[in-house]
Amino acid sequence: IGLWVDDHVVSYSSPKILEYLYQSITKAGYEYTDEGEWSKILGMNVRYDREKGEIVVSHAQYIKKLLYMLGLQKLPLKSVPVKTTMQFSIADCADAVSAEDYKLFRTLLGGLGHVARWTHPELSFGVSQVSQVMNSPGKKHLEYLKDIAGYIHNACEKVLTVRCSTQSSEGKHVYRLLGLTDADYAGCTTTRRSRSGMTWFMDDNLVGSASKMQKTVSLSTAEAEYVAMVHAITFGKWAMSLLSELGFEYEKPVRLLGDNVAANAIVSHANTNHRYTKHIDIKMRYCKEIVRSGEIDVVYTNTDENVADIMTKALPKGKFVKFRDILLHQRPVDVYPDESQIKYSLKKVFNEVEDDIELEDHEIGDE
Repeated sequence: IGLWVDDHVVSYSSPKILEYLYQSITKAGYEYTDEGEWSKILGMNVRYDREKGEIVVSHAQYIKKLLYMLGLQKLPLKSVPVKTTMQFSIADCADAVSAEDYKLFRTLLGGLGHVARWTHPELSFGVSQVSQVMNSPGKKHLEYLKDIAGYIHNACEKVLTVRCSTQSSEGKHVYRLLGLTDADYAGCTTTRRSRSGMTWFMDDNLVGSASKMQKTVSLSTAEAEYVAMVHAITFGKWAMSLLSELGFEYEKPVRLLGDNVAANAIVSHANTNHRYTKHIDIKMRYCKEIVRSGEIDVVYTNTDENVADIMTKALPKGKFVKFRDILLHQRPVDVYPDESQIKYSLKKVFNEVEDDIELEDHEIGDE
């Protein structure tokens, strides 16, 4: 039984469990009212289709109400939340907004953050960017945030769908977990810190995503991608443990896709004493242990197919719409690696390791 305390939502796998809960509450002397199947929670409208085996979640009413409350219902509609030509800089805080605009900024940012967290993960990158200046936004930052609001005003009818997995003939389903990870190297023009992005799917349903600025400055693209992998592997390990605890089976090894060959080589096979990677913090070795134990397999994927790209940078409209629809389960996740892709990935990693060894030997000889 799962209980959401604020809105008193109970989920259960068997009517007998629900009946036992009711009996226990009554026996303890408490009163309760069963209002039936819930259709709204945290501003989200929830719709069931038991024949199709799916749940559809929407924030459309919440978004319209938020924009109306702030007087932004006539904002120009946008096709993407962040334009590829947009340059975000913390230095723009110097041109501060008025007290009235500051209040609008904070309220709008909080609302969009809530929407991004639950039903529109495609907003994560833009909202995360603006959140860096939430205490002292500049006028350009407010315009940046209004662009995001213009997009969600245009896309508010888009819904997040969760579909039930089809049972096998034996009656037991084996779930398929797939992670994708990406990083934007030195993307912050002020601090030169990189951004990590990840998405995790279970049978095409989005179960985890994140867009997060890394805590330290990375010295190379490979290091930035490696740090992003640690975040993704940590979540993947938690998801695997949860499924095991609940008694669900999943395909092993779990696949994690990344588009940086050097980072894949470091985490999978590269020499841990390499002079260009030994400065990486010891905690980053955690993902090496998970990968080398065979629990998670890191596989190379083309950048154009890396859905996590939407979590780290502004994308052209075509690519953005494609990845957004995958996140919202409006199109299938078509990047599951086959055997040929896995072999190709291993070959690229092997070549990367060979190149590193040759470079290291050459430089030692020169010294």
